[in-house]
Amino acid sequence: MMLTDAMSNFLARYKTYNYTRATFIADPYDTKVAMGNSTILDDYRKVGINLLLPQERNKQEQIMKTRTNIYRIRYNDNCLDFASAIMNAKYPERSETSQAT
Repeated sequence: MMLTDAMSNFLARYKTYNYTRATFIADPYDTKVAMGNSTILDDYRKVGINLLLPQERNKQEQIMKTRTNIYRIRYNDNCLDFASAIMNAKYPERSETSQAT
């Protein structure tokens, strides 16, 4: 995988932070999908980022865990759009008769 300039800049900034405390949680459904000779999980490991994959499959349990741990997210004050997105995120509401997947 070739790193773009944006990716290289992120990695350079990441290495200046206290990266031993950083936590990256990934979607367990797509991180192990093959992309050529590699996976998303492998590509991140190659640059020193270990992704945590939640083992919980129950959606209600995942929502409850997220709500109880959301306060632990730390972000830079320059990232107010990110903070707003996190605070306003919610699961889509669907009717019981919905056929959506």
